Amino acid sequence: MTDRQGAPPPIFGAAGRIGVIVPANNGVLEPELWSRAPEGVAVYATRMLARGDLTADAVRKMEREVDRAVDELCATGVDVLLIADMVTTFIMEEGWNETRTSGVAQRTGVPCVSAWTALLAAMRALGVRRLALGTPYPRGIHALTRPFFERAGFVVTGDD
Repeated sequence: MTDRQGAPPPIFGAAGRIGVIVPANNGVLEPELWSRAPEGVAVYATRMLARGDLTADAVRKMEREVDRAVDELCATGVDVLLIADMVTTFIMEEGWNETRTSGVAQRTGVPCVSAWTALLAAMRALGVRRLALGTPYPRGIHALTRPFFERAGFVVTGDD
């Protein structure tokens, strides 16, 4: 198959394929990733739905969709998976990120990171020790952020 000028079609993701699992209410992440992906890198996304108000219970139920989302993205032939849901980090038990990402990687053979594991690596690389928090989350979930970051060894200087 060729285009009108006789050139072969582009090979999407020739330089890499990123699979992203996104909460259904997030309308920002995909366009940001698409606009910043290096040339030749394709970003594929699937969504998880939290039903009703954004509560800890709704997020726990949404997290049950991770395996389905992983399977959908792996069918695309992705090279890496990103569980791009920071809220789950604050709600699930301590160590959830590491257990979940390593379990996904082991089951699929595809490296997996989460929003938290990526953020933590970036903050460590930058030498961040102190931070101020501002989130778009409902009060009940926002209240979980400060203790989470403090348990992770960061000094929270502001919390709004």
